[in-house]
Parts: sequence; C-alpha cells; structure tokens
Amino acid sequence: MIFKSIRYIVSLGIVGGLATLLAPVANAQIEVTGGQVSGQAAFFVPDMNAADNVTLFDVGIQQLTIESPNGVLTNPGFQPTAASFTDVDSSGTPNQGDTGVLQGLLTGIAFTSNGNLVSFMNRDTVLGFTLNSFDSDFNVEGSLISPDNPGDAPLIFLPVQDVNVITDGFSANDGDLEIGDFDADLDNGLIDLPSSYIFGGSNSVGMMQDEEVERRIKFKFEGEDIVAGDDTDFGTGDDDDDMDMDDDMAMDDDMDIDDDMAMNDDMDMDDDMAMDDDDTNSIRFVGTANKTFEIESVDDQSSQFKITANVGAVDVNISDVELDKDDDIDLDEELDFKIEGESEGFFSASNLTTFSFNGNASQDTTFEFKQDGNELSGSSDGEVSFVAIAGVDNFDGTVFDGGDFDADADTDDVQNDNNIVNICGVCFNKQLVFNQDIDFGSGSTIFLVRDSGSSGSSSSSSSSNTIRFTNSSGNVINVTGSGIAFSGSSSGGSSSSSSSGSGGSSSSSSSSSSSASSTNNFIVLVGYSSSATDQYSISESIRFTSVSSTRGKVKVKFVRNGSRRYYVATSRNENNEVVGRRAFRLVGPGCRIFPGLVGLRQIDEDDVAINDDTDTDTDT
Repeated sequence: MIFKSIRYIVSLGIVGGLATLLAPVANAQIEVTGGQVSGQAAFFVPDMNAADNVTLFDVGIQQLTIESPNGVLTNPGFQPTAASFTDVDSSGTPNQGDTGVLQGLLTGIAFTSNGNLVSFMNRDTVLGFTLNSFDSDFNVEGSLISPDNPGDAPLIFLPVQDVNVITDGFSANDGDLEIGDFDADLDNGLIDLPSSYIFGGSNSVGMMQDEEVERRIKFKFEGEDIVAGDDTDFGTGDDDDDMDMDDDMAMDDDMDIDDDMAMNDDMDMDDDMAMDDDDTNSIRFVGTANKTFEIESVDDQSSQFKITANVGAVDVNISDVELDKDDDIDLDEELDFKIEGESEGFFSASNLTTFSFNGNASQDTTFEFKQDGNELSGSSDGEVSFVAIAGVDNFDGTVFDGGDFDADADTDDVQNDNNIVNICGVCFNKQLVFNQDIDFGSGSTIFLVRDSGSSGSSSSSSSSNTIRFTNSSGNVINVTGSGIAFSGSSSGGSSSSSSSGSGGSSSSSSSSSSSASSTNNFIVLVGYSSSATDQYSISESIRFTSVSSTRGKVKVKFVRNGSRRYYVATSRNENNEVVGRRAFRLVGPGCRIFPGLVGLRQIDEDDVAINDDTDTDTDT
C-alpha cells in the first residue's frame, strides 16, 4: 500500500522529493506518562459469578490524548487490537476505579531532533488506564465463548444463550453485553518509537476517526426454493399443520354438553387463531440465503464494510412483528423468502465468515415468505438479531450450528474474496494476558503485572498495572506511569525521552541495510522536484503550502463524500482563474496525513468537479 502511494505521489509532482527516514524499530523508547481516553465500550457481564469476571470485549475510541516526556499527542490514530480488564472492587460491573490495558497500533506525526517532520504508522502501543465512568445504554443478552487458557484464541460473542460448546478448551457463559460511553485516565504505557522523536503538542492536527461500538447495519437476505431449518418458528403454528385444529371446532357441535360452559370456555382458543402463525408476536427463520446475502455498515465511520456472498446460512429473530398477510406456510415444503432492514446495535465477527448482530430497527425490518400462492409477510420496528455465515448453505459443520459452538470448524473453504471485514479490532484478536510475555515491536516483549503499584507514585497510579518492557538487548524497563522515564534496570534507558541526549543518534545511526523492514513505516515529505509544476510541503501546523513555478495559487481541499475520502487540488492563475484541477481518492485506513499513510487513486475529471463542490473537513 505504501509503495503504491509513493508511486502516485512522485508521478503527480505533489511531493518532489521523498526521503526515507530509517528508524531503530527494535527499541521502543517512548514512555506514556498520562493522558485521557474516551469513547464507547462493550463489557460482558456474566449472569453468574460476575465479580472479578467482567470482560472488556470491544472498544471504540473517539477522543485520545497521550502525554509523554516527548510531548503530547492529541487524537492520533489508534486502532485497538487487544484488551484486558480488572474489576478492582469485585463489584461485577465496570465502574470508577477499575483498571485495564489496551494494546493497539498508533498512527501519527512527530519531529526528529533536527526538526524534520516524520509520519509513523501502525506502531505497537500499549496503554494502561483507570476507568472514570461507564454509562451503559444498550444491553444484548447472549453468550461469551472464551478459551479456557486466556489468550489462546479471540473471544466470541453470540446474541443467543444456552450455547453448547462441543470443542475442548472452550467455555460459554451466559450474560449481558453492556454497551455505552466510557471515560478513562491513562496511567502508563509504551510506544514503539525512537526516543528522539518529539511530539507536536496541542498544535497537532487530530486524526482520530470517531469509532462507536454501536453500529448501524443494513442487511438483506433472500432465498429461493429452500426448505426452512428445524429451528424455524412462526409462532405456535410453526408448521401450520396445527391450523387444521381450527377445523376441529366441529367439536363445538357437541352442544349436548354446552351446558358445561367450562368446556365452551375452551373456545378462547379460537381467539388465538386470529394471530394465526404468530401468537408470540415474533418470528424466527433459519435457512439458506441462496439469492442475496448482504450485510453493510451505513454509519459514517472510517471502518466501513460490506459483506456479500453468493450463498449463506442465516438464523434471524424478529420481535414485535405486524403481519400484512398471514397465509398458511408449510415448513416441510420449499419456499421463497426475503428479509431486509436497517438496525442500530452491536455487530461482531466470530471469524472471517461468521457474523452476528443484535439491535433495534432504525428503519422497519420487512419480511415475506411465499409458497404456492400463499404468503406470510409483515414488518417490525422492534428488536432484530441474526447469526449469518457466508459461503455455506446450512449450519452443519460450521462454527455455530443450532446452539452448538465448534471452534475447530474449518471455514477456510467458504471464505469469499468479496468479504471485507474491518469491524472490531479488539474482539477480532486474542485477549491480553497478564504474567506472560507478549510480543511488542520488533524483537521486544512486554510483561503485564496486575495491580503491582510502585513506590513513590501518586495515588492515582498506585493501583495501575505495571508494564515491564524487555528490549532487544535484554534490558528490562518498568513503566509505571509515575512520570519517571524508564525506572528499572535498563542501561541507557533512564535517559530522558526528549530531543536531547541520544536523540540524534537514534535517527541517524540506522544503516541502509535495515531499510527493508522500516521504510514501510517511516517517511518524511520534504524536497523539491524540478519536474513538478506545483510544489507541496508540510508546515509544523500540518497545513499544506505550495510554491508554484507559474506564480499561481494552489488550493488543496480534503473532501468527505459518504465513506469516501478525497483530496482535490485546484490551481489558479494570477487572475484567480482555475487553470487545473486534479482529485485523488484515498485508499486505505482513515488518516488525515496527506498523503504518506494512504494510497491515492486519481479519479475521473467528471468526478473532480463534483467533489470540489462538496463540503470539506479540512481546507488547506
């Protein structure tokens, strides 16, 4: 992705010279001493023995400030990839004073000791935090499936309970997934960057894309000539043969015992028939979507996704239904169906092909089942949940089959190249584990120590988790968040992480032999191109400036159109007339650094004018 971006940049003359800055990626040397993080989180609270067993399942960060001896990062790009949580007061709920650790990938900008601007991407980062508040506003009943040996496999949440785990080494616990807003203080942490790097403080332009745990999902499932699964339920008359009982009302002719009004009261059953197939006001359908299988996010986030497949197995529950047509449907015979809707709730992936959702309709969920001229159809503005598996025609042999969970199910042969999964970083990765070495950076490890505290630290950090870092040289550094840079046994690690001292050597001592492993992550956008009409550079405030050989004015606009992101460059002459315009679509992760961290794809001239008229997030 980065090499493709470089080619586009150079050929377009946007950046005349592209110098590669080689960094000692093996030595993470920037300590996190404080900060703040907030957004949305999903905590799983088990029904039984909740104390000390609360799990941080997912997190979406919306505001992030990282403090360090090297300066302050304000809203850098941070993608969580793993998490751990400690219920400090054993209350069985996430509340003030509980602690946790987030591991993830950090993207942002910094300066070298020589003042050169550098961009960094996806650098290993670990952040210890103490929870200030958590306000739950959405609960999902379900089961959390976890490995018996923590960290061996990712956690899986299914919006169904009483799951039977048939794979050794895994367990399922019923409970609630509580989703809501959280706020926490950062106690300590570590960033896999050279100690010479200086952060730009509060003047840095934020890159954080709002990430919410609750997602708005649009889905559509269609099937033709399929037989419903065994667990399908349209109400008490789920096989509709029961409706023949209505004919049994001939028994009412036995009015010989009509005086026995007790039996006549049984006629209340006839009232139930008004609901026909749906006296429970809900339906469940299990079957094969062999015509349409589509799941798509429709909220405005950087992690947009669309999942499509030629065939898929679906298990859909719809509550609070209102029927438009209520003809008899024989579930033992072939039928056609269509279910579609748009709902807001919790969406997760168990693997690259298995997806689950639970939420409330933001637009009505509609459904129809047709068979030999008969039709059962209606809509719902209530709760909807589903488990959907792309690439299979039934649940047999898959990860989730009618209440059975099989972690060993082989889904490699059903993965579809059209599946784009960028849904949940934390829940799609293994859980962070304490008292065990964890890979960090290149050739380094961290070792999390729970609630160890530190002598001489402030009370706010006395209950925080300690991060013990072992660098590639074997030196051990304890990161406590006490504000003391690298207390521990590291030789040379006690030097300040500021721009002085070893800072200059950190950026200049890298040899070209290491370029293969580090050029993907660090680039500096500087220089002049004799072949480019317009020259662009980046000032310290991360705004774009230009020096045109034609003495004209060039304006660069960042444009967001739905989930797509563009840069539109417009050249004007001395009379302020437009003499040229080019637009480029950003391909890759959401990031406001132009253009080093993303790929650029030039778009058609017709689209340029359209996008140039679009409201901009950043005007440079």
